[in-house]
Amino acid sequence: MTVRDIDKGWKQFVASVSEFAKHDVIVGWIEGKKENRDGDAGITNAGLAAVHEFGSDDGTIPEGRLGFREWQDMHSSKIADAIQAAYARTVDGSKPKRELNKLGLWAVSDWRKYQREVQPGPEIGVAREKQIIKAHGQTAFFKSKKLIDTGQLVNGATHVVRRRVGG
Repeated sequence: MTVRDIDKGWKQFVASVSEFAKHDVIVGWIEGKKENRDGDAGITNAGLAAVHEFGSDDGTIPEGRLGFREWQDMHSSKIADAIQAAYARTVDGSKPKRELNKLGLWAVSDWRKYQREVQPGPEIGVAREKQIIKAHGQTAFFKSKKLIDTGQLVNGATHVVRRRVGG
């Protein structure tokens, strides 16, 4: 009696799943992508996003104007479901990087939708805006409007699929 081993896709399955696990999807404001803001010398979208999400050191810009952490907290089960669905499609034979890119595109799109619908974070009042302008000498990104109304920072959000460090 002889035993014959026939691979019916196991090696491809293991390779796809392994490739999925070796990458991360980074969502947000990524250094090197749309690096400089129009007309704002010396500040990047990533730097500005950090200020609006975490607040400024001097307290002139309040924390939470961007709402990215808020979106993540409120949609954690939806995010988990999207990751699981992308993984399942990879197991079913879809290309891992394609699924990871789709996951990143979905996350950016869903956060922008959240920005339009919820418009999180406090506005900066006119008196405070004048103090900020005087202290920093720049007007382009210190607005009394919600961030969704200014658009450039919201539209600067993107994603990238990167090979996991050490993976």
